[in-house]
Parts: sequence; C-alpha cells; structure tokens
Amino acid sequence: MKNSLKALFASVLMLILVLWALPVITSASTSIIVDNGQTSLITYTGTWTQSTDSSYYSSTKSVSNTSGSKLSFTFIGTEINLYTKKTAASGKYDVYLDGVYDATPDAYSAVDQAQVKTYSKTGLSADTHTIELRLNGQKNASSTGYYVGFDYLSYEPAYLIKDNGSTSITYTGTWTHSSDANFYGGTKSVSSTSGSRADLSFTGTDIHIYTKTSAATGKYDVYVDGVFDATVDTYSPGDQYKVKTYSKEGLSNSPHTVSLRLAGQKNASSGGLFIGVDYFEYGVGSGLSLNDLPNYRVFQRGIGNNHNTDVTLTGSYNTSNTANIQARVVQHGTSAEVVPWTTIVSSPSGGTYSGSLSVPQGGWYNIQIRARDSSGDIVGTQNGANKWGVGIVILAIGQSNMVGYGQEMPYVVANDLVANFTRSNMWSHLVDPYDGGGAGSSMVPALGNALTAYYNIPVAFVPAAVGGTSLIGNTNSNWSYRNSANHADTAGLYGNSVARARAAGGVELLIWNQGEQDSRDHNANPTYDLRATYRTAFTKMITNYREDLYSTIPIFINQVGQVNSTLRTDAEWSAVRSAQSDLDNGTNILLATTEIGFSLSDTVHFSTASSAIIGPRYANAIKYYFGDSTSYRGPRATSAAFTTASKNEVDVTLMPGGGTDFTPTTGITGFKVWDGATAVAITSASRLNGTTIRLQLAASIVGSGSVTYQYGMNPVSTGMVGDNSALQLPLEPTGDAISIQ
Repeated sequence: MKNSLKALFASVLMLILVLWALPVITSASTSIIVDNGQTSLITYTGTWTQSTDSSYYSSTKSVSNTSGSKLSFTFIGTEINLYTKKTAASGKYDVYLDGVYDATPDAYSAVDQAQVKTYSKTGLSADTHTIELRLNGQKNASSTGYYVGFDYLSYEPAYLIKDNGSTSITYTGTWTHSSDANFYGGTKSVSSTSGSRADLSFTGTDIHIYTKTSAATGKYDVYVDGVFDATVDTYSPGDQYKVKTYSKEGLSNSPHTVSLRLAGQKNASSGGLFIGVDYFEYGVGSGLSLNDLPNYRVFQRGIGNNHNTDVTLTGSYNTSNTANIQARVVQHGTSAEVVPWTTIVSSPSGGTYSGSLSVPQGGWYNIQIRARDSSGDIVGTQNGANKWGVGIVILAIGQSNMVGYGQEMPYVVANDLVANFTRSNMWSHLVDPYDGGGAGSSMVPALGNALTAYYNIPVAFVPAAVGGTSLIGNTNSNWSYRNSANHADTAGLYGNSVARARAAGGVELLIWNQGEQDSRDHNANPTYDLRATYRTAFTKMITNYREDLYSTIPIFINQVGQVNSTLRTDAEWSAVRSAQSDLDNGTNILLATTEIGFSLSDTVHFSTASSAIIGPRYANAIKYYFGDSTSYRGPRATSAAFTTASKNEVDVTLMPGGGTDFTPTTGITGFKVWDGATAVAITSASRLNGTTIRLQLAASIVGSGSVTYQYGMNPVSTGMVGDNSALQLPLEPTGDAISIQ
C-alpha cells in the first residue's frame, strides 16, 4: 500500500512539474493596427492600386474593383476588424476566416465615410488565424461601382503565458519555488532578497507581470531591454492573487527582455519585502515572413515509386530568440493537414531562412510557417495564401499544332488543377491560347482535363513549341540540333526547351506534335530518304533530352493527320507519318494518337472540336505508360489475302488495339488497292467480322497486289474505321503497303 501511494504521489508531482513549465495562450485587450501598406504582413493577389489619400489612416490606401482580387493576413489573436472607406461607388466583398466563408460586407454609402469598420469578428480561439478579403464582383443596387478601398485592420493579439516555473524565465539571486493552489498553475516563486531578479526574453508588442499582493509584500523594479521603466508596489491590506501589477504596451513587434528586480523597498504599511511571482504574459508578435509560393505553381513530383518531392521554403525573421522554424502543408483554404509541422531550420541565423519539406503529390495546397523559441513557444507565424501543388509537369514541343491554332469558339476550358508555366516564366491557370503569340485553341486543355480527372493531382504544361519548325537539320531552327557548348542555349529550339524545363523545376514527360515542316523541306530538296532521316533525327533529339533532363524521360508522339497543300506530296507526307509510327517502341516512345480524320480550322491546323477529342486520346497513352491503361493504340492492318481465284476480292486482317470490334460495318473509306503501281478501284468495303474487312474490287489484280490505308496528305475519312473502345481509336494508317497473299 505504501509503495502504491508513493507511486501515485510521484506521478502527481511529475504532472504538476510538467504543467508548471507549459506555456498557455490567452486573449489580449489591446488592439494592434496593421495598415494597408504593410505588405510584409499583408499579401495582395490580383489587381490592386496603392496610393496616398489623406482621408485614410496613415494617408495611404489600397483599392481594387476587380472581381477575384483579394488580400490575406495571418495573425494570432481573438478578434479581427477590417476598415474600409465607404463611398457611392463602393461594392461588396467576401470575408473568409481560415478558408471558410464568413460574411459579405457592403462598403456602399451615399456619402463618403472614411476609416469605417465594415467587418468585425470576435470570440476567435486564441490561435493562428488567416483572414481573407475577396472582391466578389457584387454591389449594392444604389452603388455606381465595385470599388473596395481597404484602409487597415486591427486585431486583438493572443497572449502567451509564461508561468513562474517556465524554463524561459531566468532567476538570479535567492528564490524559493513551491506549490500554492492560490497561484496560477498551482505554483509560485518567492524572494525577499534585494537584487534577486527574474528575467524573460520574448517577442511581442506588450508585456504584463502578475504577482501576489498582500500586507507583507514589497516593491520591485522593472527594466525593459535593459532600461529602467517603473517601480511597482505590491502591497495590499489583504491577500490578492493573480494580480496584474505591471503592464507595458506599445512595444515594437520585435525581441525584448523584461527584468523584474527586487528593490529592497516596501510600502510603509507593509510588513515585509516579499515578492511572489505568479506569471508573465505577453502579446505574440509576428516576427516572421514567408516568401509565398507562386499561385498555381506545380512542383514536379518524384519520378518512380516515390512521388514525394522536396519543396524549398524561404523567408526572414526578426526574433533573436528564434530557436527553430517549422512548416506544414494544409489543403488549400482549409486546416486539413497534409504534412504535419516539421522543423525545416533547426538553428536559424542571419535573419533569413531556407529549408525544405518533403511533400506528397496532390494539391492544391497552402504552406504555413512558424518560428519557435527554445521552450517551444511560438514567436512568429505566417500562412501562405497562394495555392500550389505537386504533380505532373509536361514539356510541350514541336510546331504549330502543339502551339494550337484552332479558331472556333468556345475553347475547351481547363479545370482548376491544370496549370501553365508561361513563356515569361510565370505560373497561372491554363487557359487557351495557352502558348500566347496570337495562337488559338489546342488539345492541351482537354489533355490536362483527362489526366487530372483520373489522377486528381495538378498537371502543368511548359510550352516550348514554335510554329513552322523542323526536326531535321543542324541549326538552331532544328529540333535535333543541340549546341555542344551550351545545352540550354535559348537561341535554339532544343536549348530553349531545356532551359524552360529547368526553369519550371523539372518535367516528367515530353509531348511532341510535329512533322509538317519536314515534309515541306523535303519537297524543296528531295535528295534524301525522308522516312529514315526523320527517324535518325528524332532518335538524336530524344537521346539529347535523356542526357539533359533525365535518362528515361518518355516522349509521346502525335502522328500527323491531314493537310491541304501543294507544298508537299502524298509520298512525303506518308513518309513522315510512317517514321513516327516506326519510332514507337512500346515503352518510352509512344505513338499517342493518329490525327487523321479530324476537322481542320485551315489547311493544316486542327479545329477546337478536334482538339477536344485528341486530348483524351493522348492522355490514354500517358496512362498506359504509367500502367493505368491496358492499351493505347487503335487497331492495325497486319495482312491481306485474296478470297477468290479471280483476285477481285481481298480480306484485310486487323490486329485489335483497345477494342474488340469496329465500325462502320459498310461504307468504309481510306483503303487503296494497287496492281503494281496502278490503283484499282474499290467498289465496296465492309466489315466481315470483328477482325476482318472485305474489299470488293472493280477489276481483278493481274500482277502483284498490295493494299494501303489512309495513304497520302488528305485521304477520304468519311467512313474511317474506329474501334469500339470508349475513345473510338482509329485504324492506324499503314506505314508500308501490305502485300496481298
């Protein structure tokens, strides 16, 4: 029994000691004002104009009338107030607290009113909060405009309590530490020896000291930052506990030290010199800044099985007692934790910090930062407002059909998880024309939509294609050329694309839509084997990318479709098409889709409607590469055989792709049958079974027969064969004529 009591007593004593040392957060009573111009604390997004105006607090204002523009501020406090100017041209704005909608204040007034509290929220938990003011494009029916003139905000800071037993307090001289249920936390620190002192270093805007007052307590001196500030008399006729005997407000939001020193003095009525320290309380300052990550920034996920990536975070701090800096990741606009608080800098120095955090694929996210002192107490905090994520980054290369020139409206709208790394190296939501330069619609939004719908992670595109460019050649204007002295030479097509990929932070895969120019170049100089030379140049290009980006980077090819042109021949166009098919190796060079049969906006560029179909087909090939689709190519013609002795009927055998059958059953177009070099008319082409098409000929084959499908620049595609898969993948054009057996 004695041993049990001893164990219980030891446990209770240990619990008391632990609680004695823990900091406590309470609410404050003195507002802190943050003016609109304090951009190190307030984050502005969208379109804002900062200017002077004497009617505003501190004679400055921040004004916007653009829907979607917003500002955000992170604080530790229990109350927050927003002040704006009210005018006849002012609109409404939404307020979000910690990512949750709270109110829509109306800033309209028939008569100008300056420095008006248009929003207030009290009773917040004494914790870290983020407030956002968002312009919503709404106004009072009487208002003539949508302007919001932001003036300043004020908040009641939360307070940290350092109980007398905290390790943050340094005691010098003679002190007795003991239990006393009348004191905060049930403990007290007492001294009556002149010169004894208790010192606390903190970062904040005000400081308060709580002691016992009684008929036997004396006086103490207070020094702030080494300078004498006051002598405090703790005498009272009767015992009083938890009394705020000293208060200092209006300090700069920076590191401070407060020192309580026994003065060896007392009130004439007091019977003693005792000082009973209960606790210190101070307003938490925000001595920490964060260089927020760009809005819509997509970090390339880890390649392989581990899709986490290290995200580097930077900023500054002005708290000398900062012992470490931590970061965490939350789902955008919420407090749902993705990565818990993790120390990214263990011993910061020099006033700036840089550290990294391992983040899983996904998004959108927000980053949060906090600084802590050696006791683990928060001495600064900042929350990022911009949304960013970890996902798939794609380098888009080739020529005009990759840039996108579809002119039909409306363009395909990319969902919010699809991002763009613009030519000016800025991150944004992807919107066609995504590549600028006066281009139109492209297959990129539809591709991004298909990938984000399946993987539910951000997908970003890095545009680097240039219209009218060729693969073959040895100059900066050829994709297969690389400057040996500078692989990222921005003067060349290849080098610029590598520089863009690196500026984006790395890419996972390449998408290639090209070939039109090489057929045209060959037409002007038909002295080489176009099909073989195209393959050689492409192999050289992908080898270069695998040296400069990463060794197994995959590339996905859009096979050229149709063209209405007099600047190349059927043979040249088919040579490029065949070379692209030849390059497919089934592993990391994949023929993503063939573009035959789609409508054009002009002689060579695909329409918006076509791009909306090409994108998902392209995405399917990417899914196949990642092991998430069972097939990526349509059916292919593999053999042909005469069915009659008179050789006027041919059966073409198909190898299925992702489907099990095909359409149409009759009226099939695109096939050509040859008697040597002479074309033989086809009277009908129809489905015989799920893998066979029967061709009826107008005349019998006399010599050696062969068959082609979708040969040339502009084959008839009205009755083009497509499989019965969800994507209706087309029967691929034949690279070589198939001998009829």
